[in-house]
Amino acid sequence: MNTFETFRSALLILCGDPEGRRYDDALITSAILHALREYDTFFPRAQEQKSAFELIGSQLIRAEIHLTESQIISAVRITLASGKTICPAFHPAFQWERTEGGTLISLDKPLSLSASGSSLLLIIQQPHTLAGLAGAADAAQTSVPEHDLPLLAEGAAAFAMQLRAAAVTEIFGKRPDDLSALLRQSALLTARFQKTLASLSLSRGNQPMGVFPQKGFPI
Repeated sequence: MNTFETFRSALLILCGDPEGRRYDDALITSAILHALREYDTFFPRAQEQKSAFELIGSQLIRAEIHLTESQIISAVRITLASGKTICPAFHPAFQWERTEGGTLISLDKPLSLSASGSSLLLIIQQPHTLAGLAGAADAAQTSVPEHDLPLLAEGAAAFAMQLRAAAVTEIFGKRPDDLSALLRQSALLTARFQKTLASLSLSRGNQPMGVFPQKGFPI
């Protein structure tokens, strides 16, 4: 089930449409992307990455790292050449932007140090993906663990039913029973999907990212 084709087959069975006559690929793709975003909320795909950097003034850093459009910085920490960390936790407030020369990071608090010999540690997040899934950030690989794919399929089926219900609504006068059944089953699967994700997140001991990792976040 770790490629789009095998995942699609399992999802269609959950939707009661194994032949794919009612759920086309565009609908299935949208549903999977929605389920992946929900999965990302509970299990962020994050990695630590060190980078050389240049200190511009006292609050602006140019990191020698180029981020893709799907990657974001969720935390920043600076360590001195001596091994001493500037602050015990990641820097709580910052803004960043992509540039041709790397990544610019603006901190809320000024720093008084030499960049020479110091290191910059970034926590970088990017979306989970499924191999072969159109519209995903990296369609070449599946990043979701194998043991979570059946759960993801259930969540994707729930979202597929919601999309199908929206389509059926356009001809509501002819198919009210279909609409009602789709909404009931979708609600059941969605609630179970989210409850299981929350439970697994706690049992696996995942540490959530900072609540306010960046300055100027949208509300």
